[in-house]
Amino acid sequence: MNPRVSVIVAAYNSPAELDMLIASLDAQTLPQRDFEVYFVDDGSTDGTLARLNAIAKSRPNYRVESIPNSGWPGRPRNVALSQTDADWVFFADHDDYFFPDGLRAAIDFGDSVEADVVHPKETVHGWRTPGWDSWREQLSSLETWRAQDVRCITPHKLYRTAFLKRHGIVFPEGRIRLEDFSFNAEVWARTDRVAIFAQAPSTSG
Repeated sequence: MNPRVSVIVAAYNSPAELDMLIASLDAQTLPQRDFEVYFVDDGSTDGTLARLNAIAKSRPNYRVESIPNSGWPGRPRNVALSQTDADWVFFADHDDYFFPDGLRAAIDFGDSVEADVVHPKETVHGWRTPGWDSWREQLSSLETWRAQDVRCITPHKLYRTAFLKRHGIVFPEGRIRLEDFSFNAEVWARTDRVAIFAQAPSTSG
């Protein structure tokens, strides 16, 4: 059976906060058998790759791949996206963490409303997350595009894998600043099935 979600993480010379991400994934209420964590190391020059391999050794739902340095998150994310068979993908950074019920609750909601994208509540230490106003109410589908929804262009969302692959939506590769803008612009242009999950926060960075 395919995993319900693949948490895709581009890694490069990962900071100490990587341990916080791993601990939060270990603590998920979604059973470990129902999700995979897919790290793609972008040619780290420190001990990150060995660190990731050591983490994955004791976690059967973890995958680690190494690619030559591309210098930006787009290529690592695309590599993982092309290889996963999970129902959903969630792009996380190596210094993020998930609230304990973050994956399960957002996925169950997305499945129940048959969304292509779930825009879950996100918190950020020290500043007001762009698009925070999006999470004032839970919506099964956006009827119109609102400024607050478009402003929050981070990739910290659930995307239905089949939807992305059907439309060939990938991240631009190379040193392209704010690659998330390009990715989400393609997403928004190809679906009207975007749901807002406001019930509880899913991630923090």
